[in-house]
Amino acid sequence: MPQDETAAVAAYRRTLVNALHGMAAHVDPAGVFDGLDWQLTGRVPPGLEQSVWQQLGHLTYWQDFCLDRLTGVDRQSPEHAADSWPEETEPENSAAWDEAVARFLDGVNQAQQATETNLVVPLLRRPETSRGDWIGTIASHNSYHLAQIVLMRRLLGAWPPPSGGDTW
Repeated sequence: MPQDETAAVAAYRRTLVNALHGMAAHVDPAGVFDGLDWQLTGRVPPGLEQSVWQQLGHLTYWQDFCLDRLTGVDRQSPEHAADSWPEETEPENSAAWDEAVARFLDGVNQAQQATETNLVVPLLRRPETSRGDWIGTIASHNSYHLAQIVLMRRLLGAWPPPSGGDTW
């Protein structure tokens, strides 16, 4: 591979990692959930349709979907977009909340680990897309919904988190 292509792939990899972990224009996924009272996660802010709990469930659904694609599992897309949203608005308890956040953040780390592979190789059953495409989908989808959760936390009076959020 020519030197300029190697540099381009390295830059692509850095961009994906930065997007996954909240650097540059993206919010840190762990910071979004930092210090959030699990009981607030079931409240639907005025004018919105979902709770933070439902947002997290939706994020995890699609992140897992994309990670499966990266590992060769070809899951079917849901029949309707609504099928990727949890019906329940709140977690059962603090442990359920903590487990859900940990599962989501573990998926973010799995996506980062996937950036260490060949990003431009097409997927076996989806030759029109590359591994980098699917990691980019995870990063952009997460970024979109994590920003919604930040807004929801603001509406619930629970922002910034103890880590400071975007209040630099």
